Amino acid sequence: MSSSDWLLLQVLTPEGEVFRKEKLTAVRILLADGGYMGIRPGHAPLTGETARGAVRFRTEEGHDEIELLPGVVDIRNNTVIILTAGEVNQSQHQPPDPEETALDRLMFTLVRTLVPENEDELGQK
Repeated sequence: MSSSDWLLLQVLTPEGEVFRKEKLTAVRILLADGGYMGIRPGHAPLTGETARGAVRFRTEEGHDEIELLPGVVDIRNNTVIILTAGEVNQSQHQPPDPEETALDRLMFTLVRTLVPENEDELGQK
């Protein structure tokens, strides 16, 4: 098989590359809309949003998977790059409530940092 008959899967986080697998025959990713996308060599260029879940991949010898947090997938030239906050492992806590947004977390942090915990610090009794 030529190099155009294989896929390369890379998982990138803010810390750098955390996973790389070469010579894949197929990759299957859970998308943010709840559907799955199958990727084979020669797939058209595509960028999409992924959901938390298993990314399954297949080699000539068998198949395996890696569990990832939500992110973005980019497919180009038989390379599947997933940008994510990280890999899910058993010791991680559950993700935040879906209702919680980045702005909510920012506001909570600012309020907690700027507002004293009790009124005595404001000079009130």
